[in-house]
Amino acid sequence: AVVSTQSGHYGRGNVRSRLFFAILLPLSYFVVLFFWGLYFLDRNLVHPVEMDQYVTPYFNHQKHSFIVVWTTLELMLVRHRTLPEYIDGLISVVAFGLLYMVWVILVHAVSGIWAYGVLEVLSFRGEILYCTTALGIFVVLYSVCYGAARRIYGRSYYQRDS
Repeated sequence: AVVSTQSGHYGRGNVRSRLFFAILLPLSYFVVLFFWGLYFLDRNLVHPVEMDQYVTPYFNHQKHSFIVVWTTLELMLVRHRTLPEYIDGLISVVAFGLLYMVWVILVHAVSGIWAYGVLEVLSFRGEILYCTTALGIFVVLYSVCYGAARRIYGRSYYQRDS
């Protein structure tokens, strides 16, 4: 699978790099920040006590804590082929965030169940504010991760081929 742009051609390795830098890396930090932030605010908003019999504390940490360890290690140890230009990655982040929110809303529309307990207790305005804030924080985390990647690898490493 090759992605073609006006600036050049990108093979599978570059698509993997784009997904890593634009989605996976900032998303891992987002998951840790939002899950544990809401957990400490009110555990029932994200992981009610009844869930402990199905999702052990160890597995819960694996899903919501260690993910940031693994992506940070990959950032530091794996030399990805390319870093998307900032605006390209930003478009990917916003598109992913919006599509994910649409998916969560569609699941609720069909099943009547919110994927996240916090959305059950919010008013419509609260849901809009929550989603907007979440998307904004996702964008900020992308910017921070992008800056970290440029700092770790250096600016010249990521010049696109023409």
